[in-house]
Amino acid sequence: MPAKFSTFRTIFGNCEQCSAMWWYEGWDNGRWYKAYISGTKPKLCKRCLDAKKWGEYRYPCRGCGVKMRGQLQELGELFKMSFCQACMTSYYGRYDPENPTLIHVLVARSVKKKMRRRYYVSEELERLARAEERYGNRVRRLSHANLRRYPEVLNPNGHKLGGSGTAGGYHLDHIISISTCWEYKVPEVNASDVRNLQVIPWLVNLSRGSGMGLEQLVGWPYPRKRKRAGID
Repeated sequence: MPAKFSTFRTIFGNCEQCSAMWWYEGWDNGRWYKAYISGTKPKLCKRCLDAKKWGEYRYPCRGCGVKMRGQLQELGELFKMSFCQACMTSYYGRYDPENPTLIHVLVARSVKKKMRRRYYVSEELERLARAEERYGNRVRRLSHANLRRYPEVLNPNGHKLGGSGTAGGYHLDHIISISTCWEYKVPEVNASDVRNLQVIPWLVNLSRGSGMGLEQLVGWPYPRKRKRAGID
């Protein structure tokens, strides 16, 4: 009889429960490997295996680290992003009718006419880029000055501000982004106003980016505009 040889193999894919990465390593003649290959054992990631054992999901918020719990059937947006409710509110930003930046942008949007696309020469593009950079630097300086002046409003819990990737680090974030403020020519004083600032975990800030729409603000009181379906 010829000798039987076994091989150490790795199989991976998406978790059948939450679509996260799943993998298994073992010998191809082993009981678990054969069960995964045959489909008799569900392909679940470690988080879902633990949830099946505990009867609920237990995981830390990716933003602030607070411990979170969720039922097995609750696999909504909150769990997929792994942010707690406070970090989700920071992610979208909160609607404040007294935010001078928001007021300026809403007024500018209401009167702004659709302009023809302009093609700038390279010198003009370079000049605009330098002007936008100076604008952003001034807004950031004024924003940090307001943070030092009003720490009890912006940072009541005394979170430590740090760079991206720093454990427990927080960023000073603009609810209406600096790029949007530049687009609508918001004065630097308004863009750096306390009501347009929030201290949030660095990962939440990076996840926000600068493409958040005003209609996504938490508490947005106006009806959202829906795109009209095209006729084929």
